[in-house]
Amino acid sequence: MPERPAAKNGNRGGSIHGENGVAGLPGGPGGHFYGIANEIINFDKLTVRVQGGNGGPGQNGGNGVSGDNGKYLNLNEEKINNFKDTEGFNVILQRHVPVSAENFLVIAEVQEVVLGEKGTNGGNGGNGGVGGEGGIPGVYAFINLENRNCDRKQIFKDIQRGNSGRNGKGGRGGAAGFSGKDVFIEYQVAYDTKITVKNFEYYDHDEPLDGDNGENGVSTKGERNPHQHPIWQQLLFTLKRYHDFLLNNMDMSLNVETMHKVIPNVNRILNNVRCILTLVE
Repeated sequence: MPERPAAKNGNRGGSIHGENGVAGLPGGPGGHFYGIANEIINFDKLTVRVQGGNGGPGQNGGNGVSGDNGKYLNLNEEKINNFKDTEGFNVILQRHVPVSAENFLVIAEVQEVVLGEKGTNGGNGGNGGVGGEGGIPGVYAFINLENRNCDRKQIFKDIQRGNSGRNGKGGRGGAAGFSGKDVFIEYQVAYDTKITVKNFEYYDHDEPLDGDNGENGVSTKGERNPHQHPIWQQLLFTLKRYHDFLLNNMDMSLNVETMHKVIPNVNRILNNVRCILTLVE
């Protein structure tokens, strides 16, 4: 059986986080086996399976999207000479420092603080869906008319419910983008408009964080409870109908051969059915 697709990954146009996986579907209920026998031959050859169905697998969570990288002003004297040093960046401080008369070749000395763009965190991975619950077991009840005792162990077998489905895996957290930087720059402008960078200092932003990986098998999104048996399949309902049928038909006109074979067994069947009814009520 092919594995179901994972939940949606994060995306930059919407949520950066991966979606949680959907819970697996529950297993179906097991069937019932009700047997009544007067004579049993090779009973060890009989195999009856009425356990519940296995639950379906949980969906894997979606992956978080990677963070955007930060930006910072890459010092380039050619760009500064063309007065494009801060193109695309915000300048929060620009100060013109008085020029000394002795420095007659310089017409201006400028200090700037240029803001970089912060890198962004990675998106979190979605949690994996919990595996579907195993289906409820059916009922195995076998009446051997040769048994005289009303013993639960001789009539019923313990049946296991279905196995739970596999848990979905958590999605991967997105990697953080690279950190951005602010820069302090100090430069001089000469009469011929040539610019000389005197000093610059970078100041790192806080490091962005990687997204968290999703957890395995914790999302209950869309979880469903296992289906119950319909009432017409329930042991008590079936036995009562059978019990009533036998009682209502004991006075039917029967031939002699049938009376000798059936009537004694009907009484034993009634006794066994009453026995089961006392065990389940």
